[in-house]
Amino acid sequence: MSVVIRVGGMSCGHCANAIRQAVTPLAGVERVDVDVASGIVTAHGDCDAASISAAITRAGYTPEGEVEPAPRPSLPMADSPKGHCCCG
Repeated sequence: MSVVIRVGGMSCGHCANAIRQAVTPLAGVERVDVDVASGIVTAHGDCDAASISAAITRAGYTPEGEVEPAPRPSLPMADSPKGHCCCG
């Protein structure tokens, strides 16, 4: 499970590290990805958006709301090269 939050106020690697340090210790968080360019913070694990947003706020940044995770690309079996599983 992942929680994806748009965050305002990030502009550099220092910002990304500050957010990682604030969110990583939270209960259930296994990994934190921070994309400064898009303003997206993704916390992976069994965690909740409210706790993550609070940690981001304590770190001095502005959580702007939860975002739906991007869907993982998939190749429909009918469109696969052999008409069945793309693995072979």
